[in-house]
Amino acid sequence: MTHTAQRIKTLRKQAGLSQQELADKIGVLRETISNWERGASRTNVENIERIATFFQVPVSDLLGIQIPADTVQK
Repeated sequence: MTHTAQRIKTLRKQAGLSQQELADKIGVLRETISNWERGASRTNVENIERIATFFQVPVSDLLGIQIPADTVQK
């Protein structure tokens, strides 16, 4: 399972949402959420942005990218 797949699943469970509820919130099918979480398919940039916005996390968090604090613009 990829970092992104695991992170989506973790965020969804922490929010107390079913796959169907998350799918409804971001406008995809439940099967799509299942595929992402199992690592059977990857999401596109648009959906990564939707997920990040919904969960109020940086895209880099979903992708497993660490950005050094001294490079982040304030």
